[in-house]
Amino acid sequence: MVSDEAIEKILKAGRIAGEIRKRVKEIVKPGISYVDLAGFVERKILEMGGKPAFPCNISWGNEAAHYTPFVDDKRFVPDKGVLKIDFGVHVDGFLSDTAISIDLSGENEDLVKAVEEALDNALEIIVPGIKVSVIGEIIEKTLKNYGVKPVRNLTGHNMERYRLHAGLSVPNISGSGGRIVSGMLIAIEPFATKGLGYVVNGDTTSIFSITRNPAKQRGLDPNSFKLLSKIYNERRELPFTERWYINDEGLSDPVIFRSLINKALKKRVVTGYPVLIEPTGLQVAQAEDTVLVLDKEVIVTTRRV
Repeated sequence: MVSDEAIEKILKAGRIAGEIRKRVKEIVKPGISYVDLAGFVERKILEMGGKPAFPCNISWGNEAAHYTPFVDDKRFVPDKGVLKIDFGVHVDGFLSDTAISIDLSGENEDLVKAVEEALDNALEIIVPGIKVSVIGEIIEKTLKNYGVKPVRNLTGHNMERYRLHAGLSVPNISGSGGRIVSGMLIAIEPFATKGLGYVVNGDTTSIFSITRNPAKQRGLDPNSFKLLSKIYNERRELPFTERWYINDEGLSDPVIFRSLINKALKKRVVTGYPVLIEPTGLQVAQAEDTVLVLDKEVIVTTRRV
């Protein structure tokens, strides 16, 4: 049973995400810096009364997900390839998650159309009790009709308050178990490629989350404890990035921040999320919306406008 208060906050988070997604389409162009683009998304979320559920992901080409710019990032949007912009909003911990792909040069229109149609087809069939394998089957069929492959090791997911991945995976291929039930909040996100159909970890990590309450951990040095406690009190286990904390409260040196995070990674207080890449270098596209499943209706909270 989802309370009226929870529904109100989930819908607000979805409205914010949907409106910002529309604005992102209008400002993305070759030459804009990744820092400016991510900053635009994250500032707009705050201005509209939400908070970022995770750092804005800007992934290009064969990068499928998990790249967010560093504080001193030098990357700019190129003039060709597929750009994925994936971001989320939370309102008091109640979440939305959405993503678009932009074909910068018109050379990958079929790939982008494939994931968008796969998403639309999946959204149309969602009802309480549906097997996730049925959703995966229709996504896979739609993508293959375009001559592209689903990325089989990336999935949609259910979400709970302050938890982006709450246990249920929604595949982009047929064959997985589990059902969607009333009360679930689900991110549906087809990924497609003309490559091998799976992704691997890259060498870069710029997104992290705290997986253990720093107050309950032994052996943290005072500087690490101060930083991690601040992040945990603000984010709980929701992901974060260095851009949000460098230049904050005297922490002005990226080297110091990265050193503290590396220490926390070794103690397993923090988890990192490497950039996910298609190993042959071919393009990847993504589309994503969030769905709230209730007894009598299914609401696409981030409805595309």
